[in-house]
Amino acid sequence: MIKAIVFELGGVLITHFPDSHAKEMERHFKIPVHDLEKIWKENLALANQGKITSQECFKRVSAQLEEKTGKKIDFKELEKYNFNLLKRPVQKIWDLIEKLKESYDLYLFSNVADFFPKLEKEIGKFHYFKKMILSYQAGYKKPEKEFYKHLIQEVGLLPEEILYIDDHAAYLEPAKQMGMNTILFKSHTQLTEDLKKIGIRWNDFKI
Repeated sequence: MIKAIVFELGGVLITHFPDSHAKEMERHFKIPVHDLEKIWKENLALANQGKITSQECFKRVSAQLEEKTGKKIDFKELEKYNFNLLKRPVQKIWDLIEKLKESYDLYLFSNVADFFPKLEKEIGKFHYFKKMILSYQAGYKKPEKEFYKHLIQEVGLLPEEILYIDDHAAYLEPAKQMGMNTILFKSHTQLTEDLKKIGIRWNDFKI
C-alpha cells in the first residue's frame, strides 16, 4: 500500500524542460546553444551537488562563455534570466497536490542548487511537502543511487510504500531497482489516470 508520494520539481511542478530552457537562453543572449549547453550542464551539476554555490555557477558560466564565444554576459543578468525561466508553476499539478496531501505524505526530491529557497519563497506552495530532499543539501544528485537511498531513509518507509513521479525515465530507473513504485510524468491528464490505475485516491476522486 502506497503511503508516500514523491515529486520531482522541474518538468512536473514547474514548467522546465532543459532543451527549451537552453534554447530560450540562446535566443535571449544570442549564444550558440551547443556552447551554452555544455558549459551550463557542467557547472550546474557542481551547483546541484553543493560543490559550488549557484552564484559561483553563474560566474563560471559567464566567464567560460566569454572565453568560448568572445561575448561578455553579466553573471547577474544570467542568474536573473535563469531564475525567471524556473518560476512557472504548473497550476493543475499543484491543485492535485493540495488534494493528495489530505491522504498521503508528500515529498519533494530534486536536483537543484542553493537558489531553491528563493524559488520556494516565490512560488509559496512548498509547505504541502512533509520534507524536501534536495541535491545541493544531500551532496548527491539523480541518478546516483546514494541519493535514492538517502530519499528512502528520509521518508522512513519501505520502498514499496513509496510512489515516485518524475518526467525523466532515467531518473526513475534507480527507484524501480530499489523497489519503489514509479510514474513517468507526461501531462496532468496522464498522471491522474496513472494514479487511478494504481489505487491512489483524493477527496473529489471520480472513477
